[in-house]
Amino acid sequence: MYFFLWLGICAAMGHHFFYNSLDGRIADNHIHMLRYGTALSFVAKASLAASVVLAFKQRVWLTVRRKAMTLSAVDSLFAAADDLSAIFNAEIFRQARVAIILAIYVWCTPLVVILTSETLAVRNELAVENATCPAVRTLNFAAEETNEWRDAKRIDKLISLSVSLWNTTRGALDEDGNEFEGWYDYFTSPSWQFEQVATLAAFSKTPVARAGAAEEICGTGWNCTYTVQFTGPGYKCTELASGVGSKPKKLGNATAPFGTEILAPEGNQTYVAQAFLGHYSETQMEDVWPGGIPTTPAPFPKYLGALRTEPILWIGYSDVDDPTELQPDNRSDPEWDKVYTPKISGCEHYETKYEVLFNYTGLLQHTNVTRREQI
Repeated sequence: MYFFLWLGICAAMGHHFFYNSLDGRIADNHIHMLRYGTALSFVAKASLAASVVLAFKQRVWLTVRRKAMTLSAVDSLFAAADDLSAIFNAEIFRQARVAIILAIYVWCTPLVVILTSETLAVRNELAVENATCPAVRTLNFAAEETNEWRDAKRIDKLISLSVSLWNTTRGALDEDGNEFEGWYDYFTSPSWQFEQVATLAAFSKTPVARAGAAEEICGTGWNCTYTVQFTGPGYKCTELASGVGSKPKKLGNATAPFGTEILAPEGNQTYVAQAFLGHYSETQMEDVWPGGIPTTPAPFPKYLGALRTEPILWIGYSDVDDPTELQPDNRSDPEWDKVYTPKISGCEHYETKYEVLFNYTGLLQHTNVTRREQI
């Protein structure tokens, strides 16, 4: 009896401390932990029930020897641990209270197993952990300054690609008909891969997330947030004209290539853009061999391959007070001249410092530019 009593107490305490140690922890192997807890509760239930049954039998014989009871009461007393109806005998409640309490406990022990299965539950909880996130990528445009496209680097056994396409003067001749020794490569255009990524990001209005990035950075089952600082291209836009008949102001020494008269309500356009004035030409010389190799002898033009200007983006559009409302169909509508406000803006290229907040929630990437500083 005492052996089962102590075994049951130890199992019950072990069950309590085991579940208490799991409180607040990440639910790893939840099924296994639940099985261990159920096993401990079964051991506690069976051991305590065995010790109580043995104690009940000894108490019954002690009560029968010391107290006088009717035959039906004695029969109910011996059957109390096996027959639930035997407990409802008023005489044994008066004559054998301790034995009846032990019998009631025996009948209540199954609740131990039923209730303990609900003591280990899983709930959603916000856990904040400051750590170093692996596999975080950033933008490094400065790498293009020293990157040699002829010496392609390998990352994870994959050949890295340049964001630019290049022509070369290698193979050209000098004035004496010898191969030009001071040859160099010069910029042609953005690479096709770069244009694909840039176009997709522009149309989707969100960064192009790498497949599996959330698991690599945050880990499975985690959300994470981090910030990235980098320097890249940016544009600073200035409104130069607003309203019918407004004359566009100069942007520095540059003059807008169009006026408000081409925009509604005066004109037929509601949006116009000119973004290629002074743009770098992919054809730097007319007479070249394949690969951009000049056919004329050196010396070559002074500005061959030099990025001397960055085009100003001239944007014109007709603004409306409420885009959700139905707009006039044609000029005959009296509201035509009232709803449209022509505006012209000029955007200059700046080297810009960015700070971007990345948030991964449920494997989905969300970004927010928290700081933008033109240099």
